[in-house]
Formats: sequence, C-alpha cells, structure tokens
Amino acid sequence: MLQSTEQYSVYEGYADTYKWVESYNDKTLRDAWQRCNTEIVAIDALPFRRYLDQFSPCSLKREVNKAYCGFVRPGIDPKNLSAVATGNWGCGAFGGDARLKSLLQLMAAAEAGRDVVYSTFGDRELMIEIYEMHKFLIEKEQTIGNIYKLLERYYSEECRSCPFSKPRNKLYNFIYDSVALYTDSTDEDDE
Repeated sequence: MLQSTEQYSVYEGYADTYKWVESYNDKTLRDAWQRCNTEIVAIDALPFRRYLDQFSPCSLKREVNKAYCGFVRPGIDPKNLSAVATGNWGCGAFGGDARLKSLLQLMAAAEAGRDVVYSTFGDRELMIEIYEMHKFLIEKEQTIGNIYKLLERYYSEECRSCPFSKPRNKLYNFIYDSVALYTDSTDEDDE
C-alpha cells in the first residue's frame, strides 16, 4: 500500500498511447505534516491469453481473494474508510472481462465492508450494465456466496466445454436468467 501519494501530472492514453499532458496541482486534503490523505493499493491481475480461462474456479478464487486483500483493512472500522476507487482491473492489455472483474471487485469490497466508486473510463454501456446488475443482485438479495456459486456454475455450464473463444451466453445474461429462475421457483414453493 502506498500512502500519501500525490499527483503531479495530467496524462492521457493507456499503454502504447500513454502520454504526459501537463502539470497538475494536487489539492487533496493534507495531514498535519502536509502529506496528502491518500492511499493506493496496487493489485496485480492475471493475464489471460485464452478468454475462457478467467472463469475457471482457480482464476475466480485467485482474483476475488486478491481484490479482497487489497480492499480489506484489518483493525479499522470500514465506516472510517473511504470508498474503493477502482475500474476495469485486469482488462485491456491483460484480456480480462470487465463484467466479471467488476463483479469480483464488488464482491470483495462488500466482504471487506467497503463502498465502491467504479470507473468504466467513459464506457457508458458498461456503466449501465454494472449498475443494473448491482441493483438486480441487491433487489434479489443475493449473497456473495450465491454470486460466487453462480460464477462457478457459469464456468461449468457455459465455459468449460465451450468450443468457441467466448461462450454464446454472456455472463450477465446467465446471472439474470439463473437468479430469475431460482426466484420464480421459490415463489411457487411459497404459494
């Protein structure tokens, strides 16, 4: 964890297109020693050459645990912590699926008791999809364990034996359908 980090430059781009734009005057609140009140946690992500590999149980477990370790602050009441500011961790050059990665990070943050500020870096469609999925999972009272089991099922049913580079049934569609089917079946049991 890096503490008291300060921004000095404005930049644009990513990877090969990354470039400096201009100097930046960081106006972040400071402590008594004039250090910025900031913390940055760098979390490495696995690179995926084969898209489907990121959905394997081993990869899911590794990535959600890695995110959790980055988000949790043992001994500090989460109410006293700022939200986790994150985004498409492990996507782009690493080949990660933004919808999966957002879910894993939301799960890890929830387990750590942290709020999340998620940046989709201008991808409006992704922003709406993540928001709608988050809202849906809360409305359907899905636990972190339920969601994790859905991810394992997605791998087992859609990815493990998939003959294509990507499954035909997208992750969020699978979750919507699975939760709706389960909810409908429990509603019938209540009648």
